[in-house]
Amino acid sequence: MTALSQILSSRRAVVDAADVSGLGTAATTATTDYATAAQGATADTAYQSSDLASQAQAETGTNNTTLMTPLRTAEAIAALASSPSWLLKSTAYTASPGDRIAADVSGSAWTLTLPASPVAGDFIDLAVIDGDASVNNLTISGNGNNIQGDTTLVMDLSLSPVDVSLIYNNTEWRIA
Repeated sequence: MTALSQILSSRRAVVDAADVSGLGTAATTATTDYATAAQGATADTAYQSSDLASQAQAETGTNNTTLMTPLRTAEAIAALASSPSWLLKSTAYTASPGDRIAADVSGSAWTLTLPASPVAGDFIDLAVIDGDASVNNLTISGNGNNIQGDTTLVMDLSLSPVDVSLIYNNTEWRIA
């Protein structure tokens, strides 16, 4: 071979090595940049697709060891941060855990009954949004459970709006 043919031949080898369809720069990346089984912990601790949270795991927020992508984080925030709408009530109503009640006492007094079998952490959000509770009282019944030590709580303040949260502590309903 002549010197020119050697130069052309070596350039052809470089082009062939770099021109691997679909690999991008992988064909020209040094093998020392990749973890191998012989490197032990480096290869064993590389993240795998099975290490990532599924949409269901992200939305329930029950797995504290799985990694979340930005998309899964957004899904978790959307699922966990959404709160139920306020329920507008103006007559007797029995609440369910997690209810958010917008109470109207402008027409008459009425009773809100709390859930009969609450568990620790259950809550009710309550806002008197219309009317004068000192004229038309809103009575809150504990439904067999105490509220701050009493079986009922009478909201009789002339303030409007009044906003309270009631949280069950496994013994009684407490005002938060």
